[in-house]
Amino acid sequence: MSIIIDKNFTDLTLDIENNDTDTTDITDETQKTSIIRSNSYSTNCRLKSLIWFLIMFIIFPIAFCDLYYGYTDDTCVSESTGRLVINLKDYLLVWGWINIGVISLLSFGLCFLNIDAFNIMKNEGNFICCNVFITIVSIMTSIFFIIWDIFGAIIFWKLMDTSKCSNSTYNYVFVSLIIKLVFNINKILKSKNDKNK
Repeated sequence: MSIIIDKNFTDLTLDIENNDTDTTDITDETQKTSIIRSNSYSTNCRLKSLIWFLIMFIIFPIAFCDLYYGYTDDTCVSESTGRLVINLKDYLLVWGWINIGVISLLSFGLCFLNIDAFNIMKNEGNFICCNVFITIVSIMTSIFFIIWDIFGAIIFWKLMDTSKCSNSTYNYVFVSLIIKLVFNINKILKSKNDKNK
């Protein structure tokens, strides 16, 4: 480094020579890091969008239809079921609103989830912690939904006079109960097989 000053102090020249670092290497590394972050962000967004779409495609239609029939049907959902205080309307509304809550929690959690953190080789702690949380929530909701779907099945097939139901209400409740019960039985069998392994 050299500094040249003329006698009248009107011209100041600063000449810096630094051979220690090559700025092209720093620029190349910065660009590579920027590209990697951009690709990671893009992949993260795509995976989040796919997960959100699957959540909405699988859970939302049943929750929406349960709420629709629970609020709008006047043919049989409000019918008293005898000594049991819960009727079909209560079953449909509780199932619908709890699933809307689950969708909201999953969507909210998805906003803050970093998909890259699930790379087990890089960050084992995050994966294990998130997996434990998801497992606990899954078990709790599964137990509730199994019990609630059994209540719904008993109400619909045993305690109600289903001849009063409109065709669309009867068909929807019949099919949705079968889908829900099959899903719950499948989940129980899967968890039982996972324990045996």
